[in-house]
Amino acid sequence: MLRAGWNGLCRVKSGLFWNPLVVRSYSSKPLNHTSGPTGTWEKIVYKGYNVDSFIPKDLPPKVDLSFAHPALGIPLRDTLKEADENLAELREKSQKLPISMQSIFLKKEAVGSCQIELNSRSLNDVMKEACGFMPPRTSSEKNEFDEVLQYIEALQLGLRLAEKEPLSVEMLETIHKALVVERPGQHYAAEVVPGKIRTSQIAVGCSAAPPFTSTFFPPPPKHVRRLLDNLMHFINEPSDMHPLLKMGISHVQFETIHPFTNGNGQLGRLLLMLKIMQSGLADGKLTLYPSYAFKVCRWLYFNSLQDTRNTGSWENWLQFFVGSVSHSARDAIELCEDLVALHTRHKNLIRGNNRRADIDDRKTDKLLDICYRMPYINKQAVAMFFGEDYSIAHELLDLFTRRGILEIARDDRNEVWYHNKAILDELNKERHVAHAVSLLGGWMKVPARIEVYEKVVTTTYATAFQDNFIPPEHRAI
Repeated sequence: MLRAGWNGLCRVKSGLFWNPLVVRSYSSKPLNHTSGPTGTWEKIVYKGYNVDSFIPKDLPPKVDLSFAHPALGIPLRDTLKEADENLAELREKSQKLPISMQSIFLKKEAVGSCQIELNSRSLNDVMKEACGFMPPRTSSEKNEFDEVLQYIEALQLGLRLAEKEPLSVEMLETIHKALVVERPGQHYAAEVVPGKIRTSQIAVGCSAAPPFTSTFFPPPPKHVRRLLDNLMHFINEPSDMHPLLKMGISHVQFETIHPFTNGNGQLGRLLLMLKIMQSGLADGKLTLYPSYAFKVCRWLYFNSLQDTRNTGSWENWLQFFVGSVSHSARDAIELCEDLVALHTRHKNLIRGNNRRADIDDRKTDKLLDICYRMPYINKQAVAMFFGEDYSIAHELLDLFTRRGILEIARDDRNEVWYHNKAILDELNKERHVAHAVSLLGGWMKVPARIEVYEKVVTTTYATAFQDNFIPPEHRAI
């Protein structure tokens, strides 16, 4: 089987246009540069079967910054330097971004994180559903939409908490309770308690039933609290380690511990966003969306996590992780530039084109900000936002339509809505990340629905996962 390895950004500045996703042989054998696995395997009994659970070593590990990707030979320190440059440029670009647009980036991160878990809601779907233009039709769509909203609410909660105190196990439990909510038609098992550290053994992977093909068993419950305490100490303890390296190591450790019965993937990526904000890499503005980069090369993301446990290759994972953040930053830079240009063009279109004296620049600017927060809007909503009669709302919407900022759209009930198509076109435009990953072909992209995912796994990847996902000496018996 071939497996792709990530080597950071396409090096445009240096003139190299080499594909950053480099295909290499998938192997469970430790690479020469590693010092061994990142933990130990412990024999446990799961559903009557003898299996191996993985107990990670305490942090911090040793990281060799001179480690170079075997295909391109670019040292990890150079990947870090390039990520720093992109993040610094993103901080500069985000300062010019209107406040009304920042929620767009938060939605993009939330949708990407949920799609990694096979949520089929797209950013367009979420925008339509959040504005009320096209409410979810089925209970499944409603649950997926709620999952995205809960991620956003949990992230906002986490940001508020992280401003007041350092990260802690108790904070994680509070955020997890907001993230994991039982939805209509769902009935969690008795051991699933939102906001509580798990007290039972869990299995992670494609098959949680015998023979446990490609299944990973996190540490037994008796180890979880101690491992979490060590992780929190590592995260909060001041050190000379680069913040991105700390985040990458912490992410592997959290996903390896899998401290909750469910929701660990989303919570781990949410924790990453909190650390990005706390570290100052985003300069107080949440314009980075690394989950999008993880989503478009989902198999790489999962396989790189597992490789770190199997081989002890922290450097290989960190090359992928830092490169993913760097890709996300470059993508966000391009999106910021395009959105600022679009906003400036729209603002110029409505200057001095008002037919009524009571419609001034203050009102048009306010509606423009609303149109960026809510790409779908109707007359009733505009009248409510301005607290005035419908004639003002009608005149404002007519102005924006005549100037090409809004287009008329009709919902399923044939009611008139106004659509900011330009901003959705910008959000859906394929930029840096999508272009780089497309060089590998569609097989790296996340399947739209779980049925497709299961079919792909069973028909194409089952044998490869069986052979490679876990070293032979540690597979389920």
